[in-house]
Amino acid sequence: MTTGKSAQDRARRLLEGMGAAVAPAVALGKSGRGILGRLEQMTGTQLVVREIDPNRVRVWALQGRLQAALDARSAAELIDSIGTHGQTTPAIVRPVSGDAEADFEVIDGSRRRFACAQLKLPLKAIVADLADRDAALLTETADASRKHSAYETGVKWRAWLQVKLFDTQEALAQWLQVSAGDLSFKLSLAELPYAFVLALGGHERLSRDLGRRLARFIGRCRALGRMDEMREKLTRVAEQAQQGEWSAARAQLAYGELEAEVFPSRRSQKQKVEEAVVDGAGRLLATVASPDRSNLVVRWSKGLSADERQDLVGALNRFLGEWVEARALAAKDSDKPLKNKKK
Repeated sequence: MTTGKSAQDRARRLLEGMGAAVAPAVALGKSGRGILGRLEQMTGTQLVVREIDPNRVRVWALQGRLQAALDARSAAELIDSIGTHGQTTPAIVRPVSGDAEADFEVIDGSRRRFACAQLKLPLKAIVADLADRDAALLTETADASRKHSAYETGVKWRAWLQVKLFDTQEALAQWLQVSAGDLSFKLSLAELPYAFVLALGGHERLSRDLGRRLARFIGRCRALGRMDEMREKLTRVAEQAQQGEWSAARAQLAYGELEAEVFPSRRSQKQKVEEAVVDGAGRLLATVASPDRSNLVVRWSKGLSADERQDLVGALNRFLGEWVEARALAAKDSDKPLKNKKK
């Protein structure tokens, strides 16, 4: 995550050479700080707000919001807020031509556009004729303060490189004022199929540790020339997760098998053992997995009540006691007390 200071530095570097034609409407007071303040500095004129049809506004392909993750559920809080209090912050759009279905495209505010369309309300927006680089500046400095996920940010930066908004990763990293490592990490995550990311719980729920594992996996696949092959396999994991109603943990176990293919040493160090528990009709009840030599994980496909959980733990306790005794297994001797692992 970039700091507010670095975001302001980036803004100052690109404030020159911008002209924006803003149609007259209701005047907007001096915006001062934030994205509206930066836009006002760019245009050199007072900003005005217009009301436009959200259904005539398309989403700019290079903006920062992951549209695949935008739906009525993810935007429910915003929809409720606008429905109750109205739209308090205008979107920023620019005019487009040659599109029979759109008059504008949204640079900042795609969620507000979506919410207004759902509510059948006009979208309050500031219209500015922005060049791509200047529009990128606005989205980047705004997104830096919104804590977008690493995956979402990577998708945006990858799109910028694909359309040659920046010629090289080095040029982009310099403009963003981020390290080459951070840029590479997020660009690697952006190569993951979104359906697979969704199977892991969604882009906003990816832990940093898992994200680092995934980025290393992508780098290894790229080095081995197996990126297309593994992307197809990740997509199949996502399809199986959707069809089998797998939990995120179950999908991660399936990913671990693919990871072991490109890091064979990990397979020898941690041989994962896993089996599904099904009922007579073949429906998945639970998965039992041993990710390494010291751990056993039982994951039920549905939530259990407190009594059911207690019964299950008791049954496992009795079974394991008998199993250990039958095999004359002993716990490892240790002078040190057991400690909970840090999460």
